[in-house]
Amino acid sequence: MNPISITRNTIEGFEGIQIDTGVMALSIIPELGGKVNSLRDSRTGREWLWRHPRFPYKQVPHGSSYTAQSDTGGWDECFPSVSQCEYPSDPWKGAAIQDHGELWSHPAEFEMDEQEGLVILRTRWQGIALPYTFK
Repeated sequence: MNPISITRNTIEGFEGIQIDTGVMALSIIPELGGKVNSLRDSRTGREWLWRHPRFPYKQVPHGSSYTAQSDTGGWDECFPSVSQCEYPSDPWKGAAIQDHGELWSHPAEFEMDEQEGLVILRTRWQGIALPYTFK
């Protein structure tokens, strides 16, 4: 079994964490909503996630357009909605939900638990337009 390696690095000015199992390597940027910016086959070098060639990584305020300002590729969580909309049900009926949800536009609380042969990543967000905790 290959040992797991963990590397902390800087990705375009943001702290990144890369975990490499020897088979797959995952890179995450907690400050950018827990963005998974790379999922790579460590054996072949094949990158499975697309990266936009012209959009730099940046933090944007809540309410910003994902597609106009932050569609940098990778993997972003789209909770509670993929599309910009108003929440349809009481008691939060009419609450504005931004494009691609809320998580991508604010930093994730991030914890990493390293054990022998195992790494557990935990991300957590508090809702902005709605009262939820997303883990």
